[in-house]
Amino acid sequence: MMKEKDKTSSKIKIVILSILFSIIALIGFIFLARIDYEDIIRYPHFLYTIPFILLVFLYYYRLSSPSLTDKRKLIISLILSFLFALSLIAGYQLRVSIALASGIKGKIGIIIKSIALSFLFIPFFELLLHWSVNPFTKHPSKEEKILVKPWNRILVFFVSWAIILLFWIPVLLAYWPGIMSYDSHRQFNEAYNNIYWELQPIAHTFLIHLAITFGQKIGSFESGVAIYSLLQMILLSGSLAYITSLIYKINKSKLSVLLTLVFYSFLPINSVLSISITKDIIFTAFFLILSSALIERFLTQIKHPVVLDVLIVISGSLMFLFRKNGIYGFALYSIIISLASFLVLLKNDNKNSSSKIKLLFPAIICIIALLVGFSFINIVKSSLKAGNGPASEKYSVIIQQFARISYYHKDELNDEDKIIIERYLPGYTSNPEYYFSLADAPKYNSKSSSFDNTSLLIKDWTHMVINYPEDCIDAYLGLIAGYFFTDDIAISQYLGYGRNNMRGLLETFNALKPGVDGDIHIESVSKLPNLQYFFEGIVSNEEYLKYPIIPILFRPAFYIWIAITCFSILIYKKRYQMLLVSSIQIAYFCTVLLGPVANIRYALQVILAVPLLLTMAFIRYTPALPPVGNTSSSSNTGSSPDNSEK
Repeated sequence: MMKEKDKTSSKIKIVILSILFSIIALIGFIFLARIDYEDIIRYPHFLYTIPFILLVFLYYYRLSSPSLTDKRKLIISLILSFLFALSLIAGYQLRVSIALASGIKGKIGIIIKSIALSFLFIPFFELLLHWSVNPFTKHPSKEEKILVKPWNRILVFFVSWAIILLFWIPVLLAYWPGIMSYDSHRQFNEAYNNIYWELQPIAHTFLIHLAITFGQKIGSFESGVAIYSLLQMILLSGSLAYITSLIYKINKSKLSVLLTLVFYSFLPINSVLSISITKDIIFTAFFLILSSALIERFLTQIKHPVVLDVLIVISGSLMFLFRKNGIYGFALYSIIISLASFLVLLKNDNKNSSSKIKLLFPAIICIIALLVGFSFINIVKSSLKAGNGPASEKYSVIIQQFARISYYHKDELNDEDKIIIERYLPGYTSNPEYYFSLADAPKYNSKSSSFDNTSLLIKDWTHMVINYPEDCIDAYLGLIAGYFFTDDIAISQYLGYGRNNMRGLLETFNALKPGVDGDIHIESVSKLPNLQYFFEGIVSNEEYLKYPIIPILFRPAFYIWIAITCFSILIYKKRYQMLLVSSIQIAYFCTVLLGPVANIRYALQVILAVPLLLTMAFIRYTPALPPVGNTSSSSNTGSSPDNSEK
């Protein structure tokens, strides 16, 4: 009788807590809605009653779970929920006010609102962490292993490659001979005149030179551009096919392969950017090959490690040629790997020499890739006699902060502040130009030579941060909002969007068409105009905004939050070796956070790596992954990484 009363009392407590937590979540949602009411409250109020009731039931379901005693899971869920809620509160404040709430009182208000809103997400993140250890899939029985015939991995690679190309080639025909937007006007003219500057990757500009030179020989510039676009598409799709085959090697799931191919083949971002002649695409292809090869080399059972070692060095070295961020990101990654290797070596001091070399090998291979990459860069630069790029290119964040200060405090600046701003942004104390999510305007108007004196720059920047801390914070958050705010539309609002502009989510206009200033003119003639019209409705006219949920698929922040969740799951499951090897994504993205804008093409490597990150986070049983701490090729067909770590 007492036990029944205790059970009843416990259920009542859970019901009360479920309702209480749901009410707090509702209060948090009201806080959010008050910031940007029209964009958030798009449907009749009574429709929100159903989600509230469902949230109460979800809380009851999770609070009744025996796994609630897992403090590690609860702490990680709370942190993720708070950070995601904070991103929404901050994001909408930046959208409406172009600044966070000012003062200490305002910042405390943001924290309180974020805590309240986090109750809306806690059960979802907790459930994700629960599923990562207890997925719907179960260990295959011996009978199932015999009955289910596995696919050949090499066949998976080539079939995946062919399928992706099959769905992408019509997009090339629609935008024939390729998309020449973004920095194309500058790079194509450099390539045409065979004069190179480091403002854009020299190797990429030289590839464009080879393409248009070859095109001129066979009849037209357009033919050369079309060949370049096709080769770039083949390279990117090949890197995605490699990821797809690696996913299959890890989990042996045919469904995972099919879902991955659907994601790669049908998401318009992928196919349109694959023919966009910008440095980011080739860089992304090599980055994905490198990061996937690192995972396969150090986290799976392999027969021919030397092949992967060579692939890591080559892909890493070529990656450096197409984006300087790649050098800085990989250098940071190499430092992380080296420190981890030495720490492991110190803990295993009693091992023999060959074992010590194996422990240090990840660091060694990374250092070799860096050295070869630097050699490639110097050889290309000296061979093409390229000029140095402006030093200001590295300081987008500082330039944006100075521009914001001059824009909002033009009449309040003292003499010292004016001298500092005029030193880097001539004319900005009297006629400042500032847009909170894009640093290009002040960067192009900056005095590049002033940025050569690094010590003076740091001194001046420190002075401005101390005197205008909130403006510096708001300026920086404005630049990176698209990477954390899942409802960010700032760039298309500023640059304009629509079929006529061929601008919006992506830029697809021809910067080289006749009538545009420049030395070289290249025509764009669609072979499939109806298909181009359809894609323009998505990437330029942003018609997906009319529908619920769908817009989030076109936001880089959505994929970044998936990546953050995957890394959090690896921490929760104590898969530190997986986290360490795949942290190349984190290391590189740290450099992206110092860029001039939150552009979807800058986050492409994260977007395209999401299927692999999800596989690593949620995989439970696999014959390809040995237990953590064992990267040898010894047989391990019956163990579970989760069980081994527990």
